[in-house]
Amino acid sequence: FELFQKSLSLFEGIHDFGGFSKFDPQQDHTLCDIQLIKVIQLSKNHLRVQIQANRFLRNMVRRIIGASVDVATGKAKIETISKTLAEGSYSSPFYTAPAKGLVLEDVGYS
Repeated sequence: FELFQKSLSLFEGIHDFGGFSKFDPQQDHTLCDIQLIKVIQLSKNHLRVQIQANRFLRNMVRRIIGASVDVATGKAKIETISKTLAEGSYSSPFYTAPAKGLVLEDVGYS
């Protein structure tokens, strides 16, 4: 749980999420600002992850979760997340979590 939480914290702030999204030729850039990532342990085997950002790219949340699961289960090193964020390329070495359970709760405009 702690390693999962630590890996998620790397995504907070403004980053190039090209490496954590599916290529979309209509996107002029892949910079996103994640203002909040919160993990709530509902039970021994169930977590809730809440992410608040200025925008989301296609598959971005699924790949963020997948990368954090990969790190927590030892399939990837936590440094790989930082490297992928720094590179911003569309090739991601991480698992894409299934959409099952993914819920968009609110959309706000300033």
